[in-house]
Amino acid sequence: MSELARFWKPMENKEVRCFLCYRLCRIREGEKGYCHVRKNVDGKLYSLNYGKAIAINVDPIEKKPFYHFMPGTQSFSFSTVGCNFRCEFCFAPDSAVLNDDSVKTLEELFGECENKEEWKNGEVAFVGDRKTITACGKKKGIAKVFRHFYEGDMLTINPRHAPAVTCTPYHEFYVWRDGKTEKLAAGQLKKDDLLVIPKIKAKEERIVIDAKEVLERNISKIKKGRKLDEKGLERLLKLKKSGKTSREMGWVLGMHPVYLRKLLGELKRNGISRKTFEYDNIVREENGHVKFKTERGTGIPKKIRVNNEFAELLGYYCAEGHASKSPDRPNSFKITFSYGKHEKKLIGRTCRLVEKIFGTKPKIVHRRTTATVEAGGSSLGVLFKELCGKNSKNKKVPSIISKSNKTIINAFLKAYIAGDGTILKDNIAINTVSKRLAMGIYHLFLLLGYLPSFYTWVPPKKKRIEGRLVNQSTLYYVKLRAERFREDFLGNKNYKRSAKSEDNVRFRETKKFWLVPVRINKQQYSGYVYNMEVEDEHSYITNFMGVGNCQNYEISQAFGGVTGEDLPPEKIQRICNEQNIPGVAYTYTEPTIFMEYALDTAKLTMKDGRYNVFVTNGYMTTAAINEMNKYIDASRIDLKGFHDEVYKKLCGDVVLEYVLSSIKELHKRQHIELINLIIPGHNDDEDDIRASAKWVKKLSPDIPMHYIGFYPANRMMDTSSTSLTMLKRAREIAIEEGLNYVYTGNRQDEDTESTYCPECKEKVIKRFGFGVVENKLDKDSKCPDCGYKLNVITDLEKYRKWKKERMD
Repeated sequence: MSELARFWKPMENKEVRCFLCYRLCRIREGEKGYCHVRKNVDGKLYSLNYGKAIAINVDPIEKKPFYHFMPGTQSFSFSTVGCNFRCEFCFAPDSAVLNDDSVKTLEELFGECENKEEWKNGEVAFVGDRKTITACGKKKGIAKVFRHFYEGDMLTINPRHAPAVTCTPYHEFYVWRDGKTEKLAAGQLKKDDLLVIPKIKAKEERIVIDAKEVLERNISKIKKGRKLDEKGLERLLKLKKSGKTSREMGWVLGMHPVYLRKLLGELKRNGISRKTFEYDNIVREENGHVKFKTERGTGIPKKIRVNNEFAELLGYYCAEGHASKSPDRPNSFKITFSYGKHEKKLIGRTCRLVEKIFGTKPKIVHRRTTATVEAGGSSLGVLFKELCGKNSKNKKVPSIISKSNKTIINAFLKAYIAGDGTILKDNIAINTVSKRLAMGIYHLFLLLGYLPSFYTWVPPKKKRIEGRLVNQSTLYYVKLRAERFREDFLGNKNYKRSAKSEDNVRFRETKKFWLVPVRINKQQYSGYVYNMEVEDEHSYITNFMGVGNCQNYEISQAFGGVTGEDLPPEKIQRICNEQNIPGVAYTYTEPTIFMEYALDTAKLTMKDGRYNVFVTNGYMTTAAINEMNKYIDASRIDLKGFHDEVYKKLCGDVVLEYVLSSIKELHKRQHIELINLIIPGHNDDEDDIRASAKWVKKLSPDIPMHYIGFYPANRMMDTSSTSLTMLKRAREIAIEEGLNYVYTGNRQDEDTESTYCPECKEKVIKRFGFGVVENKLDKDSKCPDCGYKLNVITDLEKYRKWKKERMD
């Protein structure tokens, strides 16, 4: 639903001016304001998120945090979509991430998750025990993968050296500027901005493949026709019913008793109508080898050590091999390596490796233009299919190679290049029709300490070759272009670096990152978009570039349309009455941008004797404050710092003066509490903390001040979590400057979360986390020891009388 907005005035040419917040957006007809939830329709401004709740919960009032307003009560908390949770969370389905050392697209990762849930505006998949690489190059767990439908503008980010990625204009990328990283929305990127590719290192793991485990994931069914017709089956069942043993029935029917026992079992499960019955082609183990039940020969070794020779063989397979089934024997696989007739060394080397590792002597088949190396065996075919893919279009780099050390990675890559690569004077190049394989090879080069280049070439759909018209697929190229990378990879330690080669390098680097320039293209999109949430650091790399994490998905917004569950003010009123919830908190996202919805709700719940509180950044105009003060009892305001530079860095074009003005105006009208998120390296300067505390003291020493801890989860990379020691120091400074009520948050410290009497220092409200453990204040908020009246609101009716007198 949408509602005619308040706080606006008409302009010429059907434009309108919104004066709800200090951005004072001038909005043309048909367009939306900065918040994306207020739209000009035919010269009138409408609130698009009216009555659409995207997150609801019943929370302790202390969680907001309000420590001095109705302590120990519960509030019905809700929000809509809006400006501080813009659609930063969306990539095209083919965007790739590193998952457990293999490269997979977000679409693939989402599809593999068994545990999925529907959300109001999409789906969430719970990944389980899998990890990814963060924008800092660290390995962290994947919490969730998200998917929702999106229709609108998308940007294709085309970095030099890295694969292109398509995302919404609001998804954030890590950018290198002035010697440090910062996050910018894709729509804010400029040509030649330097994007961040973390330098990642190869492991030193010794890997042994459990071949039995691989085969058991690929057990197939064997179908066998019955040797008895329906009359014969009925006769068999009568013999069974008469008490005959399987041996006796075998004498009567002229069949082996084992076959009859299996047939009887199948009949019991499926009845007479089935003309065939099935067996599992189970895996058998014998003398350290494993194979399928129907397979001839000795099979393959149960344990296969991943060494240079095995990596080399896998490299040849990824370049020139495929696995195929025999058409007349459906459970029979073989692997085939295809070479040019002149590649005798590769043919011989492949034969020797297959025989040495698997004990199978392959055969060489000479054809008109090629020579193939072929090795039979279902277990062998299934192993290579599982590790590397079945054919050229679904090839992939085996994850066991990505997990290995540099020597093994080198062996794989050199074999691949020997089979299907090119070594030229100015580059080493591979190409493939499998994007997943190309991405995997790119990843391997990164693990070796090289920055490769990635290219996509779309050829004409058809081409005539030797008189035949053949289909052509998109080709993906990975190249080592930098001279120092090529020569080092080839083992040429004594080469002389040419100045021309260095001049052509289009990237920069630091100790931790590769830095690559970028170009951007715009396009229209309609379909699913994906993202994921990563534990702790809340960032990851997609197509090898550092990007922002998806957080608070349940309150994020898809800009194809304003989403949310219909929850009109009357329904909120009814829920609060039915569940006897004392108050309502407008929170999670900035409540200013759903002001009309909030005020209509507050009008109703206020009549029922319930309190209403705003959890706000304070960036609202005086006109908005005057109106909201009629129905909102108290506000918790976020003071992010005490310099414009801090606000510009953390919030864009926000002006500190307007926030301070809002704090003053709200303090004149109602109870307020302030919160300051302390971010190491950004707003933790002791002089700034002292200056802000002095400013608050002049306003009133009784304003509660909360210093809470930062986690590296939203804006900054390489920023550490705020320590409790730092928070306690901020608290000490504020107390030194004369503030009476100062707290720490997000760190669960009873001493600094509890309320003390300013007069006698008695602990009058004991807290832990968001819970009130003990409240010693009487109904007039007086200290039980000295009788000092604290600035704590417990009597709502009395408080509202005071507030009305103040307004008058």
